[in-house]
Amino acid sequence: MAESRKALDDELGESARSDERQRLARELHDSALQALYGISISAQAARRTAGGIPESERLIEALDYIVDQSEAALVELRSLIFGLRPESVAEEGLVAGLRRLTAAVAARHKLHVELVAETEPEIDLSAKEALYRIAQESLQNVVKHALAHVVRLHLVSEGDKVELVIDDDGIGFDSDADHPGHLGLRGMKQRASAQNLELTVHSRPGAGVEVRVRTHALPRRTKQVIPWS
Repeated sequence: MAESRKALDDELGESARSDERQRLARELHDSALQALYGISISAQAARRTAGGIPESERLIEALDYIVDQSEAALVELRSLIFGLRPESVAEEGLVAGLRRLTAAVAARHKLHVELVAETEPEIDLSAKEALYRIAQESLQNVVKHALAHVVRLHLVSEGDKVELVIDDDGIGFDSDADHPGHLGLRGMKQRASAQNLELTVHSRPGAGVEVRVRTHALPRRTKQVIPWS
């Protein structure tokens, strides 16, 4: 009885969190995204006008900065809205979600992000969402801790056989040591375990980090996914 009650409470809690995420996504789309889009369009128009004004180098430089920052923020905000909506992966697919995510990180944080992901995997939606969230958390860790210049994502799919690898050229860490503050790693492992996915994290100081998550039936072409040399 207690277990049934707990399962019901968990289900109701997740439903409430899902409703709240959808509400936030709608508000961001209808307010912040539209306002930011208006700023971007206005800045571009002002930049074109400034080009015809003599001795306007400083003005042009400032407008170029506004245009660049607003466009980067638009990419990031669209990715955030995508991530907040639980139906996004179902509607657009995992590959589209990863493209949005990597574009946002590249634009906002000036990282070189490589994505190889061509075939949409034939797995449950919940597993796709777990893979998306793991990729999202991995990229956040790269931005926060890695001091990397390049990060690479490679999604290999053969039907229900899937492998996702995220690796970077950052400073790395000792993956054999305890890292009690790395809640992101714990969360990724919990997400993978809940969907019966196998997740491994390999790193050593000075050698970057490789996060690998896969179904237990491995793709035949997994050897094509190689870490940084």
